[in-house]
Amino acid sequence: MHAERDHLVTVVFPELRERLERLGLEFFDVDLRWGVPAKDADGETANSWEYCRQWIDRVEPFFLCMLGQRYGWVPDPGHLKSEEDRQRQKEEMRSITDMEIRHAVLTSQLKRRSYFYLRAREAPATATEYVDPPPLLKKLERLKEEVRASERPVWDYPCEWTGTDFFGMEEFGRRVLDDLWSGVLRDERYVSKDVWRQVLGTDPENDPRYANETLPVPHELWEKIVTLAKPPPKDPLDAEREQMSVFADSRLRWFQGRKEELQKLTAFIRDPADDDEPRLAVVAAMPGQGKSALLAKLSTLNLEPSTFQITHFVGATERSASAYALVGRLLAELDRSGIEWLADEQKEGEEPKQDFNSQCLRLAKCLGDYAGERCIVLLLDALNQLSDGHDLNWLPQRLGPSVRIVVSCIDDPEAPEESPEKIVMRSLSAREPTPLRVPLEPLTEEDVRMIVVEYLREYCKELDTPHVETICATQQTRNPLYLLVMLGELRTLGGNEMNETVPKLLASMATAHPDTVALFRWVLQRLEVFGAEAVQWWCLYLAHGRIGMASQELADLLARKLGSDAAATSLLIERGLRRYLLRRGGQLDFFHGQLLRAVMEQYGSQAEPSDMHREMADYFTTCAKGTDPQKEWETNDIRGFSECVFHLTKAGQYIQAAGFLRNFPFLLHKLRVGLLEGALKDLGMVSHEAPREVVKQIEPWSNFFRERAHILRRGNDEWPAHKILLQLAVEHADDSPLTLAADKWLAEGRCGWLWLRRVPRLANAGKDPCLAVLEGHSSTVLGAQQLSGGRILSWSEDDTLRLWNWQSGQCHAVLEGHSVLVRGAQELADGRILSWSEDETLRLWSRQSGQCLAVLEGHSSWVKGTQELADGRILSWSEDETLRLWGRQSGQCLAVLEGHSASVGGAQVLGDGRILSWSDDETLRVWDAQKGQCLAVLEGHSSLVWGAQELADGRILSWSEDKTLRLWDGQSGQCLAVLQGHSSGVRGAREL
Repeated sequence: MHAERDHLVTVVFPELRERLERLGLEFFDVDLRWGVPAKDADGETANSWEYCRQWIDRVEPFFLCMLGQRYGWVPDPGHLKSEEDRQRQKEEMRSITDMEIRHAVLTSQLKRRSYFYLRAREAPATATEYVDPPPLLKKLERLKEEVRASERPVWDYPCEWTGTDFFGMEEFGRRVLDDLWSGVLRDERYVSKDVWRQVLGTDPENDPRYANETLPVPHELWEKIVTLAKPPPKDPLDAEREQMSVFADSRLRWFQGRKEELQKLTAFIRDPADDDEPRLAVVAAMPGQGKSALLAKLSTLNLEPSTFQITHFVGATERSASAYALVGRLLAELDRSGIEWLADEQKEGEEPKQDFNSQCLRLAKCLGDYAGERCIVLLLDALNQLSDGHDLNWLPQRLGPSVRIVVSCIDDPEAPEESPEKIVMRSLSAREPTPLRVPLEPLTEEDVRMIVVEYLREYCKELDTPHVETICATQQTRNPLYLLVMLGELRTLGGNEMNETVPKLLASMATAHPDTVALFRWVLQRLEVFGAEAVQWWCLYLAHGRIGMASQELADLLARKLGSDAAATSLLIERGLRRYLLRRGGQLDFFHGQLLRAVMEQYGSQAEPSDMHREMADYFTTCAKGTDPQKEWETNDIRGFSECVFHLTKAGQYIQAAGFLRNFPFLLHKLRVGLLEGALKDLGMVSHEAPREVVKQIEPWSNFFRERAHILRRGNDEWPAHKILLQLAVEHADDSPLTLAADKWLAEGRCGWLWLRRVPRLANAGKDPCLAVLEGHSSTVLGAQQLSGGRILSWSEDDTLRLWNWQSGQCHAVLEGHSVLVRGAQELADGRILSWSEDETLRLWSRQSGQCLAVLEGHSSWVKGTQELADGRILSWSEDETLRLWGRQSGQCLAVLEGHSASVGGAQVLGDGRILSWSDDETLRVWDAQKGQCLAVLEGHSSLVWGAQELADGRILSWSEDKTLRLWDGQSGQCLAVLQGHSSGVRGAREL
């Protein structure tokens, strides 16, 4: 029955497992073709009948029996352990199969969940592997007669004989799936009769849909039953937490060892930490070393009873990979913790802000100074799997005394510098104080042995000691991912003589599959039971997706490639790879980079990337166009509009890509589904990658969108961007290709809203010399500067700063937080942005995301200026008569430089590291930059000092409202000379 068993393992059980998970149940398929030990615990020869009876009793009342043309092995009475069994066998010699059926059904009380499947197609008598000799066949026929008379459901299923084996098990598989699933639904251990009563509206026992076990439960009915029996959590937060718990359990199932790492992490969480000690720990290791399992185990340890813990596995749920969703979940969980937080300052009648920046500010506020009795512990796994936020600017820089955060990330020295894992590791390394580093070493030999034994025991398998030792001696199995993938593949193996095959595979494992990539290639080859072509193309489509691919998209592409039947095959492949995939929103992606590498090594050479992108571009174009030629592009297919130009460009089909970007209906409807920025990116991508002659074709369109992007961005519910596009297009110019295209579209009667005709309009569409309008500030712009990455930073009297794309003029981020006008800003050496304001604070911001990293509070009047010291510390001065020194990363105030009796007008760092300041109190002062102590007071001016400078020889030059300049000794502060002669206050000076 190898064909039937293989079909169950590869097709039926994965779907059954998915359905059972909806009821909160786990499913384990136990295949006894290998892994039954040659010796039992007492050193005796294992008794097959005892082993099988054990499992029949364990899974009671479910019993499925498949019979072909084999009666099976007939043991000698002496092989049986119990006297009762031996006596029965002496009376009539029966096969193990016969004994199983009688024990489960025929000679005991009939089991409610027993089903029989008899193969209708016969193999010829010469196929002795499949057909027993006539004496045994007669016994088999009598057994089948008893089965048919048992009043249990019996199905004769069709299949085909190839001449060497059987195939075509689809109908058999559907029947088994229906029977097992329906049996579970009718079992009161899993679904109560009350649920059935509510769904049926009658007594279940009197309704054949429940009482008649030969009838499968219809799909529409079981969907209602499952929803009622296991309703989804009403609160999305509860649903997320439940999914995280399921993911953690899956990683914990075979966790072993790691005692040293766990001790280090628990001590880190429990022990108090001074301000200069880390409150952030990093679990970093090469791929596959078990980082997720370690954090899952850490989450189960009994910490202090009052500890409030949040565990988050990036990629475990659809929303878990977004930094915005992660921050939102952390805040929601903290709100539920019962811990009292200071209320957010908010104007009356104003809703709490839900934008990413505001959420990050709130998280930083909650955790930055928290020192409550309850310890807050955040466990954040796989930060490199985030779809954004790899700079970690959303993660608070400052953590209170009662906060501990443990994160994990891949640490791969060979990863590209701009890969997510490298960016995350650099961001972590830049933090102050330096996070506690907890590396993961390879598993020990004892760890491997324990995992092997426990894993196989879960599936009722046991390897003889020499084979276990072979695994332990294989160096690659010290990597947890390699070990579990290997065991998973061994477990699902089918075919003949598996008890001989498995030991041979183990002996050759290290050479046949020298690393995890090679092992994943074995996984792919195993999946080829569904069709080598289908697996190849499914994997390549996923590998060439821009940001993953949806399940339906993969099924559609495979059906277009291989025929309609391939859509069902797509789901089988997805289920076969399911434990190695992650979800980002609605898209699937590879969870492990080694699997992506395996795909490209296994199949990459069999298809040109340009051909893959061309197929995907054609598919997404069809999705966006729709099927009605009269309503072309009038679909709401966001993915179609989002992806088609990208894939055309990657396919080298620049003319076609440019054609879409000169297609007014395409652009109009792309904006209609909310993809204005996507259209601008498409124009930029084609302009950057296409040949010059193609770029010239879209130049008028690129210029139009560039010049009017700021107006299109004004779109709102009443006047969305696509309606503004039409209005701007018809107003553009008589010779404008956009105007001509818009007029044509209007002439076709496509417009369903009011618009205004401009009469007259310009005759010619000239190119505007203005490259971009940076629109967004609501009050006077006080300053701007270009940052090292090319972006533009501006600050304004509207209390905000803004980051702009210097090419498109798009506002990349609004830096909100200051409550009064922003006086100035500068880029620090590490790329962060420092701003200061009349609200008495300074703020540190991420240059990439615009997230506020720290609020520097302490001044009691508005901040007038800042300077970064060589060691990264920040110096500020204020109207409050003081200067302050702040920590490089944390933003904590390190020292207050007090002494001036009026507003500090400015300051600078001298060549030897000391600080010079000047003030409206008519003095200058020199300070120790480490201790903040005043070293000298430079007195002599008779009015406020307007500025000062250190000269090349170390002397200090100052100038004042008192019409003089003064030269001072840079060490003692003694006045060396008074430079008089000006008839009014001196505003500035410099050394020649």
